[in-house]
Amino acid sequence: IPAPVRTILTRLDRGTAARIAPSAQIADTVLWDRVTVGDHVRLTHCIVADDVVIPSGMHYDRMVITSDTITPL
Repeated sequence: IPAPVRTILTRLDRGTAARIAPSAQIADTVLWDRVTVGDHVRLTHCIVADDVVIPSGMHYDRMVITSDTITPL
């Protein structure tokens, strides 16, 4: 039986109504309001703006992510 998947959160600032999948890994990241983070997402040193949906499997490092753009920090 595989071990249960759990979210790894390190130094996370989270806005209201953020939804984070249990398998997501998030470190040194700021999530604004109403952000959705899909399964197996990895975010490190990122800023994610309001209403952004991060699809499953995406990996971002040192990015600013809005609903329109993804820009390096």
